[in-house]
Amino acid sequence: MWEKHPDTCAVVLDSLNERILEFRKSMLINQISRDADKIAKSFDALHLDVLEKLSVQFSHCSAIIATGLIKIEHEEDDLRMACAELLYNALNSMAAAAYLLRGGFILQPGPVIRSAIESMAMALHLMQFQEDLQKHREHKFDSTRANSSAKRVFPLFGQMYGLLSREFTHVGSLHKQLAPIREYSGTEESWL
Repeated sequence: MWEKHPDTCAVVLDSLNERILEFRKSMLINQISRDADKIAKSFDALHLDVLEKLSVQFSHCSAIIATGLIKIEHEEDDLRMACAELLYNALNSMAAAAYLLRGGFILQPGPVIRSAIESMAMALHLMQFQEDLQKHREHKFDSTRANSSAKRVFPLFGQMYGLLSREFTHVGSLHKQLAPIREYSGTEESWL
């Protein structure tokens, strides 16, 4: 007969498939520690070359931001400091999205990337409309409005932001199916 493990939190009886599902208290810890390593290795086996190319771009962006921060410190330029803050945090969001994707989360990177795009759009907006800096500093500027300013500089901003909003941030078609956290096999496109 079936015996409960001391770490068991819940038991679900599936009479249709004649099985017992056991959920342990350590499930989250196991997923983000033990399982994450296996999932990340499977991702690396398939996509390490792309990750390495992205890493080079990430490093270049980091160097540009660092160079700007050095200059900003000497000139005490509040506008450029606000833009540097936005771009630095956007870069960290991109790293977080890569980390999530590498860990097997296929839906969750989308909102994080959308947030990064919104931050970049806000920096582009502030460079074009410097009079909005004070509203930005006082949290009185709706950052989603910055997308129209960003589209003036980079027309694809609106399309990327819209796609990420529709399909990832809001409940889109990708949310209407199970998106399991599991090792990558190279057939993930079938999930999407």
